[in-house]
Amino acid sequence: ITRSSTPPTLSSRTEPASEDDPSPVQEPGRAAQPAPEPEPEPEPEPEPEPEPEPEPEPEPEPEPEPEPEPEPDDALRLEWKQLSISSLPDAVRIFETTTPLEGRAFHAWYAVADPLAVDLRVLNPGGGKKATMKTWPDCVKCRRRMQEEGLDEVKQLQGYLNYYQDLIRKEPKAVGELVSLRFTYGYEPLAEGMDPALLRGVQANLWTELIPTPEHAEYMLYPRLFALAETAWTPASAKEYKGFRKRARALLDVFRNLGYRTFDMDTESDLARSGLQRFPPEGVPIPIDD
Repeated sequence: ITRSSTPPTLSSRTEPASEDDPSPVQEPGRAAQPAPEPEPEPEPEPEPEPEPEPEPEPEPEPEPEPEPEPEPDDALRLEWKQLSISSLPDAVRIFETTTPLEGRAFHAWYAVADPLAVDLRVLNPGGGKKATMKTWPDCVKCRRRMQEEGLDEVKQLQGYLNYYQDLIRKEPKAVGELVSLRFTYGYEPLAEGMDPALLRGVQANLWTELIPTPEHAEYMLYPRLFALAETAWTPASAKEYKGFRKRARALLDVFRNLGYRTFDMDTESDLARSGLQRFPPEGVPIPIDD
């Protein structure tokens, strides 16, 4: 047996990895295989679009607020200044030295009957014809004082005819509260306890700051002036609104045929027909009995 002097050759066998080594064991004569590519994650499904919310029903438009009344004419202020008048008592004292013309009497607004204003005797200088006062129905202290003095009265409608006569949204631009046909007809000038002999008449004012044409004035006057006229010559016990409304409707046709422009009673709102004076909040029921 011949011994070789050459040390034995080690084979190319790869020793297995230790238990702690996670690397795979490569077999002899085989190339390392690449690691498989990870599968792509699936794309997330698109979220469904939210359903559009239904549009809310539009709320009814509230009734606009009435505009404030315009300030008095500056021309009157200037005239008072030229006469050295700074207050109501100053204005009335002018009549202390004024002799009334034959058959004429002084007419004044209720403000001069305020107990703090003036001595009413200056309105009857020289013992001539007594003065006539124009009053509001709710001026209790003025009425009491005038009765004590024995002065005549012309009673003013509680509200002006340049105030709204129907809903603000359907009427020409105006001011103030609601003075409808029915409210005007319900006015009673003869107050409880008042001497009928001292009542000289009734009146209603139409201020024209917002009324530029005669046609606009006619629209504001008729048929409310019909109601004031019937109130002036009819006792309260004989007044009846349903019958008056029929007569007023027929009289409007006569006026229109004569060329007047009048308020349209056929389109009058429930609020106006109710006779209420103030514009109630939206949704408040309106009592109607005509």
